[in-house]
Amino acid sequence: MRPRILIVGGGLAGLALAIGLGQRGLAYEVVEQESTWAPVGAGIGLLPNAMCCLDRLGVGNAVRAAGFEVTATEWLDVTGGSAIRFDWRDVWDGDPVIQIHRHPLVQILADRVTGSVRLGTVLTGLRQAAEGVEVELSDGSAGLYDLVVGADGVYSTVRRLWFRSAPPRYVGQHYWRGALPDPGGSLPRHWWVARAPGRFFGLTPLGGDLVYCFGQLNTDDLVREPPDGRLAHARAVFVDFPPFATEALARLERDDQLHFGPVYEVAEPHWRAGRVLLIGDAAHSCSPIMVQGGAKAFEDALVLSEMLGEVADVPERWDAVLDAFVARRRPRVDWVREQTHLRISQATAGPAALMSADAQAGVLDRFRSYYAPLKAPP
Repeated sequence: MRPRILIVGGGLAGLALAIGLGQRGLAYEVVEQESTWAPVGAGIGLLPNAMCCLDRLGVGNAVRAAGFEVTATEWLDVTGGSAIRFDWRDVWDGDPVIQIHRHPLVQILADRVTGSVRLGTVLTGLRQAAEGVEVELSDGSAGLYDLVVGADGVYSTVRRLWFRSAPPRYVGQHYWRGALPDPGGSLPRHWWVARAPGRFFGLTPLGGDLVYCFGQLNTDDLVREPPDGRLAHARAVFVDFPPFATEALARLERDDQLHFGPVYEVAEPHWRAGRVLLIGDAAHSCSPIMVQGGAKAFEDALVLSEMLGEVADVPERWDAVLDAFVARRRPRVDWVREQTHLRISQATAGPAALMSADAQAGVLDRFRSYYAPLKAPP
């Protein structure tokens, strides 16, 4: 029996979808353009709605074991004082945040994929046919599939070839991201973020004696930073920050230990056209300020696999299911986008507003309101 589903992209959304489809006996293939499992970036935060999906996909405990349970977040001004602190368990009714390095997370997911995976393979062509979607790949092969799922990220080839929509929109943010060893545990053991006008820098444990460092630079202009000199640039941008920030950057030794890049938003109006569907960042990437990128990918994958599993042997019902998937997921994704834009506008008010007495008194209520709708199952 030929594979019914082609998953384009072997990132978080694609691998999670493969696991979910496999659980339900649906045939699929995965193609991934990278030749190895080498995700971009360093750390990722998984809030409880993400972990709920991973539990249902059967990998939650493995992720917890490889990551670090973060309970508190603390914000400081550039002097290191005026802290606002809150407990994530008070936001999420007792559940913490799991921080993990992207490499073990992707490996945990990849190890659970039982179907066909072709690394180093790029999608080159798509065409709707009467019997399904005809696909051409960079290895010279071609195939006919009942469904093609674009899970190939913010620069999605599926979106470009099939939907021909506007390119991703730059949101005025750039990030430095890296991981550094902390075997003695001298760096913060919770989520620390220091803020200054147009900048912030943070640290959080990742598990396995690693700490995630991340810095943000807000600017209207795109910064094209070459790899050489990247570390020196980050040190210069955050030279006036508290010692925990400067010490962390001092521990890094090479430019390639930091990733740097702009943040783009994808506001694709159409996630589905015919038997081609977008999920994850390919459909709705936005700023990571709500810590929902991974969660949205896992929710999409879980919901889609469950819905397709209910009609696995009735392909003529798949069109209705795909429409229902979009209708079910879009309000939740729109909420995250709206709260992301709200958080960005609040952040541009400046550190003084964030550290005010009113802000400190209301921070827990604000964070509860940000995430309240996401506590329900996706």
